[in-house]
Amino acid sequence: MLTPLVAGAAAAVLLLIGHGLHLADAEPEFTASVTTAGWVLALTAVVTALVGLRPPLRRAVRRRSGRGLDGQGPEGGDAVEGAREKWRQALLERGVLPYLRSHLPESLAP
Repeated sequence: MLTPLVAGAAAAVLLLIGHGLHLADAEPEFTASVTTAGWVLALTAVVTALVGLRPPLRRAVRRRSGRGLDGQGPEGGDAVEGAREKWRQALLERGVLPYLRSHLPESLAP
């Protein structure tokens, strides 16, 4: 998402320079080319921003409509939540607690 920011900043700078040169009665061809480059960069910023925002917007619409990331409805979400809770419990019992117990001082070990 860096492209829209850089293109937008460059567009603003070029448009300001182009219009400033126009007010200063500079060479019309150069002023027109700088202004045109600014508008092209502004269009680039808008297009790349829309392309970059498309996946998060689709994901938000999907979640709001009740379908999860797996494309299933709420009943599929219950199965996912159950599996997630089982995984968390197994991680706690088989990973975290044994690690913490192994690092306890001997006087505090059960």
